[in-house]
Amino acid sequence: MKKTLLLLTLTGCSQMVQPSDAGVKDATADVKVPVVQMSQGEKVYLSYCSVCHGKDGKGNGGLSANFVDDKSRLDKSDKELFNSIWNGMGGMPAWSSALSKEQVTQVIGYLRAAFGNK
Repeated sequence: MKKTLLLLTLTGCSQMVQPSDAGVKDATADVKVPVVQMSQGEKVYLSYCSVCHGKDGKGNGGLSANFVDDKSRLDKSDKELFNSIWNGMGGMPAWSSALSKEQVTQVIGYLRAAFGNK
């Protein structure tokens, strides 16, 4: 978390968003990600996720998960990815207080389209 806050500070973000760990442990029974939402997902990814994961999805030199070189990251189901983003996982904080369920779903669609197994 300290690395994330420091990185956000260094990148000059005008608004600091600190997600809480509060939230539903299983936020959805069956997440379906429509591809048409990719442009919105890209906007959310670039605003919230790229700080740690990089615009190119390569994890900013090991700071975070690398979606490009480690294809196993996106081998997870949509539900597993949703819960990882919503509730946090490992060093990644929960984003349930900063993003809506729709935004998280849009990000998953973008991740799959931009960095998923082709």
